[in-house]
Amino acid sequence: MKALWAVVAVALGITAAPAQAETYDVGSVTYNLGDQAFTPPASIGYDGRNELDGVVFYPRDLAHGTHPLIMIEHGLWDTCAVGTGTQDWPCPSGVGQIPSYRGYDYLAKQLASQGFVVVSIGANGINATSFGQAPTVYYTRAALINAQLAMWQQLSATGGGPLKGQFTDAQGHKSTVDFKGHVDLTDVGTIGHSMGGGGVMQQIADIRHDEWPPGVNVRATFAFAPTDNWNGEIVTKVPFATMWGTCDQVNTGSYFQQSKGKNAVPIYRYTLTGGNHDFYNTQWSPSSGQVAGHDDAVPGTRPGYCQAWIPGQTTHPDQKELTEQQQRTIASTYVTAFFQRHLKGNKAVDPLLDGKVNPFDAVKTDFSP
Repeated sequence: MKALWAVVAVALGITAAPAQAETYDVGSVTYNLGDQAFTPPASIGYDGRNELDGVVFYPRDLAHGTHPLIMIEHGLWDTCAVGTGTQDWPCPSGVGQIPSYRGYDYLAKQLASQGFVVVSIGANGINATSFGQAPTVYYTRAALINAQLAMWQQLSATGGGPLKGQFTDAQGHKSTVDFKGHVDLTDVGTIGHSMGGGGVMQQIADIRHDEWPPGVNVRATFAFAPTDNWNGEIVTKVPFATMWGTCDQVNTGSYFQQSKGKNAVPIYRYTLTGGNHDFYNTQWSPSSGQVAGHDDAVPGTRPGYCQAWIPGQTTHPDQKELTEQQQRTIASTYVTAFFQRHLKGNKAVDPLLDGKVNPFDAVKTDFSP
């Protein structure tokens, strides 16, 4: 990643790209308050409960100042690692979950190395109960994000709340990491993938800001292949970016198009030629060996190619498919620059974000200032 950012820095004409200065040693802990600890607000009308868990990547040197928080929500996937995957929740005794929330560890580590506290949360309970509940599932996903953010706000502000004493290190031991006073919940970013992308866009819709927990301000959102949340609630006040691949058949969310011209803040859309739906998440990708992991792109007529599924086109021409690593490298580059810009105010990355400079042939940028 350092080598990549060195190339980006040269392209931008700056001496230090943001990810080049990886000065933070990264720590990691997990927490789990229960497989059914989250009950959606009754006003939503959603039938089902969800886990309250997460993996946290953070700068080990927390003592100096506060750090923006970035929260990640995964999308719809199988929940239990048995057979070819099932939609049960909780998983049966002796059967492990498919930890979709761990599929973004590569991205979370990169962001934490630059001073962000990154929390990727589980949504398997929602995945197991969402079928037939399309009108309410995105409100529930947004409510889950708000519930998690409320716990983090309480922990950082007071050192107490549900998360106090709940962190476990990689060896399974209780962790003494102290986040009190070191996580800035007024400087929050969110990332969502697939239905998680629809969830984060729902959460930042203009008419939903009053549902954010007290002391929380979401200032930027990045959505990978976000699905349409079907309610048309527009986003004009929070900077956001969407990224989708041309070989992704699940491309339904048109958030950029809906907001363009109405936005009061910068918004971006990145199109990846040869990108698919699943490769943003390592757990969903074939190289992981995980149950249900696969390449979702429709194969092209030649090895290494996929069929393009571009909105408005009736033909599906061959395109060179991005590898897992290529797609994640592109994603990491733009996500990192996006949050450097909109959570830390680093304007040096603007030429990358707005498309004036493009280090990747596969990327097409649409920008509305």
